[in-house]
Amino acid sequence: MTAAAKAETLSAGPPNGLAAVLAQVRAAATGESVSLATLLESIGRQSFSATLMLIGLLMVSPLSGIPGLPAIFAIIVLIIGVQALMSRDTLWLPRRLTNRKVRTERLLRALDTLERPARWLDRRASGRFSLLARRPLSGFAYLAIVVVALSWPPLSLIPFSATTTALGMTLIAAGLMLRDGVFVIGGYIYLGLLYGGGAMVIAGVI
Repeated sequence: MTAAAKAETLSAGPPNGLAAVLAQVRAAATGESVSLATLLESIGRQSFSATLMLIGLLMVSPLSGIPGLPAIFAIIVLIIGVQALMSRDTLWLPRRLTNRKVRTERLLRALDTLERPARWLDRRASGRFSLLARRPLSGFAYLAIVVVALSWPPLSLIPFSATTTALGMTLIAAGLMLRDGVFVIGGYIYLGLLYGGGAMVIAGVI
């Protein structure tokens, strides 16, 4: 079997907003269960930021409580982030990871909880400081996302810690997708405070 046959290549067609991402995912969620590959295909192989944003949103939803799913998400985020830093035009993901399935009913409940914040962010996106969301400065954003994903395995030992950091990743990915640097800056500040505060606690400063 060739490497291409073992891999999952996502279809084209990036969405235009966060709510649109959720709508496309909802439309793809059919049957009793749905694979991660199907969900990611609904977004598009050229939409690195939308894929990262979706994973971030799912990490802050009840789906993050599914055993093993955060670890799979961490690996997928790392693969996407590295490919983005390499300036690849299309996204490749190994089929072994994306074959994991989630129950459709549970996914739809998670999407219901995410629709309101997604629409809130969409309404406030206006392309401010868009240079931060475009190459070459977007490389710093993808690097921050890679750092977040690397922290998820150890943070999974602390309840809700990985979910908390995923919120910052979601802000950065949303900024990249919507070309809004304010969201990117907000993600940087949030993660800086979060990791900085955590480091101070560990060091015994607080």
